[in-house]
Formats: sequence, C-alpha cells, structure tokens
Amino acid sequence: MNYSFVSISKTPQYISLFRCLFGICFLGSLLVACDSDDSEDVSGTETPLVTGPNSDACKFSESEIHATATGLEYIVTPDACFDSLSGYEFEPSYVEIDGLNMHYVDVGPDNGEVILLLHGQPSWSYLYRKMIPILADAGYRVIAPDNIGMGRSDKPIDVTVHQYEQHVAWTKAFIDKLNLTDINLFVQDWGSVIGLRIAGDMPQVIGRLVVANGDLPVIPLGGNPYIYPTFEIDESLGDAETFFTSKSTDRVEGFQQWINYASSVPELIAGDVVQTLTINLLSDEQVIAYNAPYPNIEYKAAIRAFPAMMVGIEMQNFSAWKTLGAFHNPFMFNAGEYDINLGSIETQQKWVEHVPGSDDGDHRQLCCRPLYSRRCRRGIGHTFFRLLAKYYG
Repeated sequence: MNYSFVSISKTPQYISLFRCLFGICFLGSLLVACDSDDSEDVSGTETPLVTGPNSDACKFSESEIHATATGLEYIVTPDACFDSLSGYEFEPSYVEIDGLNMHYVDVGPDNGEVILLLHGQPSWSYLYRKMIPILADAGYRVIAPDNIGMGRSDKPIDVTVHQYEQHVAWTKAFIDKLNLTDINLFVQDWGSVIGLRIAGDMPQVIGRLVVANGDLPVIPLGGNPYIYPTFEIDESLGDAETFFTSKSTDRVEGFQQWINYASSVPELIAGDVVQTLTINLLSDEQVIAYNAPYPNIEYKAAIRAFPAMMVGIEMQNFSAWKTLGAFHNPFMFNAGEYDINLGSIETQQKWVEHVPGSDDGDHRQLCCRPLYSRRCRRGIGHTFFRLLAKYYG
C-alpha cells in the first residue's frame, strides 16, 4: 500500500507572505491543543446550558426528514444546537450543492486573499475557531466549510451516501460556487485526503498549500486492504478512550478497527473522540461544542461513515499525486510528533521530496506535549511569538 501526502514551500517572491501566513496559520492551530493560557475553564461545570447543545430545543427536537430533487433524504441540525458555543460566534453562511445546504464560516475582507480551511472527522469548522480571527485580522478572507453531513451543513441520513468521490465532488462544487481562486489551502486529517486530491485535480486555483498531519492515499488496483463495515450497532463496544487505548498499533489493522468502531458503536460521541486524541484537556464546554451538530445517532451518518471511505480509495488519486509532483507554488508540511501516521517523519519526508514547491519551506515536526513540558512550551511559544513580532510587531 502506497500513501502520498503533501508538504508546503515558498517561491522567492512570496517568501515573506508565505512565512507569515502559514507559520501563523499552522501554529494557530496548535494553540487549540497546546495553549494552556486558554481563557476557558478546563475544569468545566455540571450546570446545563440554558441555550445551545444542552437545551431541550436541541436535544429533543423532532428530526424532520427532507429530500432533494433526486430523492436524497437528509435532516438539518436545529439552530438551537449552535447557540452559545464556546469561542464560536461566527455568522453562518450557506451555499446549495446538489440540493443540500453546505455551511461555511466566511470572515475577513471580501477582497482579501482567500484562506480555505478543510477539517477532518469527527470535527467541524469549530476546530478552527481560534485561527479564524487571527487570520482575518491580518487581512485575509478566511473560509472554513463544514463537510456535508457535519457541522451546520445538511446531513444525508444514508451512511452509504458518504463516499470519498462524493465528498471530493461536493468540495470541488463548493470552490466553484464561491468562485475561489489563488487559494491558500490548509488541510488536515480527512481534510487532507479530500483537499490534496482537489489541489492535484485543480492546481490552477491553488496559490499555496499547507498540510498539517495529512496524506493522499494511492493504493494499487486490488490492493486496498480495508473491508466495508455492516453499520450494525454493537452494544458491546465501549467509549472512545477505551477503544483508542486498546486498538492495534499496526497501521492497517488499527484503521480497520477504527472503521468498524465508528460505524457500529452505539454512541459515537464526537467530543469524546476529540478529547481522547487531544494532548491537553478540553473543557466541558469545548467537548459540548464538538458534539453540538450531532444531537442523536440520526445526525451521525457522516461521522460514522467517514473512516469507511478509505475502502473506496485505490488509484483514482494517482493523477493528483503526479500533478502535485510538479507543483512549484509554496508548499509546506508541518506535523505534530505524536501523530505517528499522518504526522510521521516518513510521511512528511515523502511529501517534501515529492513536491518541488517544498524546497524553501520551513517544514517542522512540532511537539505538542502537555505544557508542563518546558521544552515544548519554550519551542512553540518562542516560535509563535517570534513570527508575530517579526511580521506584526
């Protein structure tokens, strides 16, 4: 099995802008997991929120089933679920794609250079809540969509709708509908598997490219080792922490276990998955916010099905991989050292060597240990504030 993932670099005329944009963009994302000075109280509270995800209007609303012109059935998360979310106060924007409303955050000047942030599973645009204001204040137009089936986007209820090629097509349509060009593309997790394919298929609209823990799988025909799940609920499956603690460390076996778990666990709780896979403790409010789009299992078809999309990937990404091998625009691969797969040195080096635009990139393996680690705190803090001082001081 051959996997291909990208990295980022800079052409000489863009060196200063590139360092500023992508250094702050990536390090801004690290603040989500690595900034202990967060104003939110990590101790949390047992008091239910009056509005928002814990409100009756969210948790106990009846799921009205809608249908597109082609008969695709979907539901819509109640707006009440998104009230009073911690650190997320952006006005919603929507674009219709194939009869479905795809939500996105759009902040910053309309004429600013576009930064497009693609998220993974089981998160949504809430992931980028700290990066968005920083980048918008710097003069960029920051766009963070929710994959269809996630966040505030409409949610097809048939798990089999969520196929890799379908989500690639939906995201391409999103870019076309918004007429986005010269995009500064930032991708991670499944956002990289989708985003790198798009960058390879549509390089003419990509100005610069950053990968933060990501890859683009290219698998020989007949060589895909993964098996599509049954999506039958298995009451014996435990919580996310128990699963991730016990799953295999073998890349293929472990990911198949993740496919099976996500599709069959009675309660796939997005916030618990993020909490388990994040180095620093999230507050109760943050966990609730990650759960907000998914009041019950009816809303979870996409987050249950996304891992299974790997089953449908073989050689269709080869053309994009080949095109990215001739991508001379700025390209950077930065990674967290605790992601031994998507953030591994081997994955990073593969992309640095493959993409010509990576030659001048400041590619890094960044630590993200708990902040009692003096080395980690010093490394991230000094790098981040050095960049701020140099470009915005």
